[in-house]
Amino acid sequence: MCVLAGAGCARFVPPVEATQYTVVEMGDEQMLYGPHGLERAAYDFDHDGRVDAILYYDRRRARVRGEFDLAGGGRLTRWEYYDARGRVVKVGASRRNSGRPDEWTLADEQGHLVSRELDQDGDGRPDRWEHYRNGALFTVTGMGSVPPIR
Repeated sequence: MCVLAGAGCARFVPPVEATQYTVVEMGDEQMLYGPHGLERAAYDFDHDGRVDAILYYDRRRARVRGEFDLAGGGRLTRWEYYDARGRVVKVGASRRNSGRPDEWTLADEQGHLVSRELDQDGDGRPDRWEHYRNGALFTVTGMGSVPPIR
């Protein structure tokens, strides 16, 4: 293949980075392998031709992040972040189905809810923080704060 290079024609050589990746498709699954192994896996669970989940992996093949379209509308509605052991430690959600997170929940090592952050005005940043102790709402700060009922 030739591409124009000034007044002449030069052979097109893809960048080295592009040649180090391999895509493997198996039915409704698609895996992206890079120089260090599996980097990303995409799944179409409802067989509609659109990706419903993408999982990202680090060099140790440990899952580090997941993005999900749980509503089936073609927009992300859930984001998961994992610790080194593969446990979910933070979850983002799109309550408005906007394709962007507007709620984030954080859990401790046992999976208990520790805090929740909310973006109530839609600017992409949390403006309300809820903190939990022993599974119960303990404090609320920020926009629209209402003290917990005791």
